[in-house]
Amino acid sequence: MRLDRTNQMLLGTVLVLGLLAGLRLLGDLRPAEALWTVDPFDPAAIHAITWTTPTGTLELERRDSRWMMTAPIERPADPDTIGTFARDWYEGFTPDLRLDPRPSTESLEAVELDEAHRSELLIEGPEGALAHLIMGKKIGGGSHYLQRPGDKSLYRGRVPGSFRLNTDPDAWRDARLVPFAKDDLAQLAVEGSHGRFVFKRTETPDRAFWEGVEPAGFEPSSRALDQMGRTLGNLKAKRVLEGDEALAARITTPTLTVVATTEAGETYTLRFGEEDVEGQTVHASIEGDDRAFLLAGAVLRQFDKSKRELRDKTVVGVRRPDAPTLTWVEGDRTIVVVPEGDRDWTVESPADFAPANAELQFAANSLLNLQAAEIIDEPIELPAGGPRLTIATAEATTVLTLAPTTDAQGRHLAQVEGRAPTFVLRGAMVERLLTTFRWEPGADETP
Repeated sequence: MRLDRTNQMLLGTVLVLGLLAGLRLLGDLRPAEALWTVDPFDPAAIHAITWTTPTGTLELERRDSRWMMTAPIERPADPDTIGTFARDWYEGFTPDLRLDPRPSTESLEAVELDEAHRSELLIEGPEGALAHLIMGKKIGGGSHYLQRPGDKSLYRGRVPGSFRLNTDPDAWRDARLVPFAKDDLAQLAVEGSHGRFVFKRTETPDRAFWEGVEPAGFEPSSRALDQMGRTLGNLKAKRVLEGDEALAARITTPTLTVVATTEAGETYTLRFGEEDVEGQTVHASIEGDDRAFLLAGAVLRQFDKSKRELRDKTVVGVRRPDAPTLTWVEGDRTIVVVPEGDRDWTVESPADFAPANAELQFAANSLLNLQAAEIIDEPIELPAGGPRLTIATAEATTVLTLAPTTDAQGRHLAQVEGRAPTFVLRGAMVERLLTTFRWEPGADETP
């Protein structure tokens, strides 16, 4: 059937409208055009943060392994606070919506993106900007109106960490007295009621340890100095005093001085005053800093330690990866214990020596890092007949001899071949060793 001209026009119109509707449907089904993004970045890549607002500016700058606030005042910045903000950017950022490709001046003013009201966030890495946003009025739900440099469009989006941004220096300053960690230390000098001590820290691929510089020949405990360094790096004031309060608390005659030098070559000199026993506090100052700090009085005792407290009390120090062989000799009995796997020990000989496995593991592992309770420098000759323990690796051999019985004061004494001091061992440790290595076949059988 042939359609007349009118019906042909109607049919053509229907087809065109159908085609347009189909194209529109396809357009609706097609994914929305992707907006610009800020790529994710590692917080460690951040070198500087600048937050500029109509009322002030915050500037943070990384210097070596620490952070400094350079505006509105220059102070050490808290790495934990900065790290928390930086971690908010782990997944990067994409705005939710482009609201207007060509906003008017009035529109920008209404959403506080005009010159007089807007804020600007710049996060920089070693090669330039990691994130650069211009932020306006906050919207319900935590989003902001925003723009990006070089783009006139108006966007909406939830900026990572925006609720943490603040130009108040107290929100970012490092409450610690010294802005470094224990492992940043290269040298530590302490001068107090027990005299003057100077120590240096050496780090190798295998380990880090402390050595004595003053007094000459003194062997310090790396464990004790690591703890001192850790305490120093975490030292926080109960109150920070400035202005007239700081002048009134100025320390003219320190009771304790601590000088810390970092691997980066920076030196921090802390001076402590007399302890206020009633208030259990002490004032401290840092050379080159006009402020004063009120600390807990116990801090003095954490740094003002005697030679005895700082001395290395290591009797035996052997690394498990060096595969040591332990040989216990007492009378006509010889017991050889060797490593098995990554953590365990097994008896190599004699075949019938089989103490409780848990006791053997504990005894063998404790011998690798044996610490004395006390050290006696006066010459002492141990009575004969005590157990003799040899710890041998491919590199070195340590021979430890235990006294057969306790001395008149009830102390368990021991000596290491080639070393002058006599070591007082903890009784519980010695009793455990004796119980393990004096085990006899049938001792575990129930009558």
